[in-house]
Amino acid sequence: MTTAALIFTLLSTASWARVCPNNDFKACLAALNKSYKMDQGKNFRAVYDDICATNSKFRCTKITVMGDPQQTMTEIRADKPKSNLFLVTHDDGKYIYFFDAKAGK
Repeated sequence: MTTAALIFTLLSTASWARVCPNNDFKACLAALNKSYKMDQGKNFRAVYDDICATNSKFRCTKITVMGDPQQTMTEIRADKPKSNLFLVTHDDGKYIYFFDAKAGK
């Protein structure tokens, strides 16, 4: 009886830890936007990693920015106009995070 209660508690706690429902692109994008706007990217990496690790229908890519970040963003937007891009600065550099739904899913 105690084991069943413990398992139920752990499972319900794990579901609350998710920042968005599995494979719900709009909800996950909203969670990323909220995290990005709320703290200018400080917590963004953890939210992004959680979403990408638990959702198989999303394409998540991170690139390191070597030159001018705004020029890089402009070039990427010209090449991939439907991509959701986030420019984030961390102690270890500047990164552009891509977030898209995989085609055909």
